[in-house]
Amino acid sequence: MHLQLPLRLDDPTILQDPHGTRTTTQTVTATDVAAGFQVLDAAGHPSRVSGYDASPRNDHRGARITNIVGADANSLIKRCPHCKIRKPFADFGEERTTNELRDQSYCTECRTLAFGT
Repeated sequence: MHLQLPLRLDDPTILQDPHGTRTTTQTVTATDVAAGFQVLDAAGHPSRVSGYDASPRNDHRGARITNIVGADANSLIKRCPHCKIRKPFADFGEERTTNELRDQSYCTECRTLAFGT
């Protein structure tokens, strides 16, 4: 799945860059991804966030992107809810259709083990 930045996050979110600087935002830009970041909750603990990309998919709402925990080396990082491992966005496979186009929640390896797809 190809993402179009910026991402529009569901809620105000704390992003911490590799230098420890924290910013509260509802948008993830290409600059944020290139610099790297970790998503934190209000208490400063690692967390995850979901939102939509800037593509014209889903009647111009964008594709749904879930379980974002950060960015590293110019790639979004997601956490698989099955194996609990942080992996690059590309390890989550193609989009699927529910009531909208979105990313896969499980990583490719877990999806294969769990669903044979």
